Amino acid sequence: MWNIPNTLTLIRLGGIPLLLILAFAGQPVAVLLLGLLLVLTDWLDGALARALHQQTPLGAKLDTIADVLLGLSLVLCVARLDWSFLARHWVAVVMVLASYGLSAAVCLAKFGIWPSYHNYLAKVGMTLGSATGLLLLTKAAGWLAWPLDWLFLLAAGLITLANLESVAITARLRHPRSNVGSIFSLLRRQLH
Repeated sequence: MWNIPNTLTLIRLGGIPLLLILAFAGQPVAVLLLGLLLVLTDWLDGALARALHQQTPLGAKLDTIADVLLGLSLVLCVARLDWSFLARHWVAVVMVLASYGLSAAVCLAKFGIWPSYHNYLAKVGMTLGSATGLLLLTKAAGWLAWPLDWLFLLAAGLITLANLESVAITARLRHPRSNVGSIFSLLRRQLH
């Protein structure tokens, strides 16, 4: 059976190199349009996986890989097109990268796999982060003049908290799992 959500995730993965090529070629409008398309595939794949009952462990892992690579790519695109913005917020960027590295390292050490919890806080943080990345690309294209510092810092803070929650989830799990709502839902389930 054809898995539509995984196809969307593969499209997202395939579009990331083109996104970077366009950014390094100095094409902010093309980067913005392709970035918007790739973010839409991210929003659609999870909803379709649930609606079509096509949630799989492979799909969760592919989605996590695509999410991380798209997030990093958006940061690289913003860095290429508006370096001064990221230079002002380098501490927030380091916090996100370090907390994600910690989350991945803890899960790899305990279970030998990459975490793919898709916890609610991560979904909110990544949605806000993707939206902020697109707004920053809109600004780099010259279509937006709003200051986006507060939004970027909020997204970075939420993503950092989500990564730290992933560390806590890994610490509580006895066996690897995907799609854990939150540390609180995991604790409730373990207590009953």
